[in-house]
Parts: sequence; C-alpha cells; structure tokens
Amino acid sequence: MNSAGKSALSYVFGWISGLVFLIIEKKDHFVRRNAAQSFTLGILMLIIRNVFSFTHLSKSITFSAILIVYIVLKIILIIKALSYEFFYIPILSDISDKYVSKWFRQ
Repeated sequence: MNSAGKSALSYVFGWISGLVFLIIEKKDHFVRRNAAQSFTLGILMLIIRNVFSFTHLSKSITFSAILIVYIVLKIILIIKALSYEFFYIPILSDISDKYVSKWFRQ
C-alpha cells in the first residue's frame, strides 16, 4: 500500500487506526504525521463525547453539531491524504507534531 492509502486509512477508525499506523510505520514521515493527527483528533473526540455523556448532554443539538463537524472533517482529511496533501488543523496539528510524534519515535 502506498503512503496516501496508509495515511487515509489512519483516519478511518479514529484513534485506533492512528495508533496502529504510528506503531507499525517507522520510515514514512507523511504517514506518521497523518497518523499522529488522527490519533489526536480521535482522542479529542473521545474526551468531548465523554464530557457530554457525563453531563447528560449527549443528545443535545450542540453535541450533534460537533459530531457532524467531526465526520465532515474526517472526510476532508481522508480526501486530502489520498491526494498526498497534509491538512493542517490549527492547534490540533501542533499538538500531534509536538507530542504524539515524539511519543512514538522509531
């Protein structure tokens, strides 16, 4: 599988697929950067979902809007990855580059 396919696949199953590609991919910087961003985005969504469910707001319009934005963002990220482009998400990409990539160094 090529770099674009691996990068796009890292977004499909959220933080789990991001983590898998961070662990198995050692050399391809493009795949690792997308996998780190996928992992960070997935963990962020997991935290948001847990906060909303803890506060019993998981059926609110706000949570629904966040979920729609998350799904649309994942689709954009997959399309960009398939075209060998890295889609920069402010703050999130910085966190994934600064911390997550360092945690899973080769």
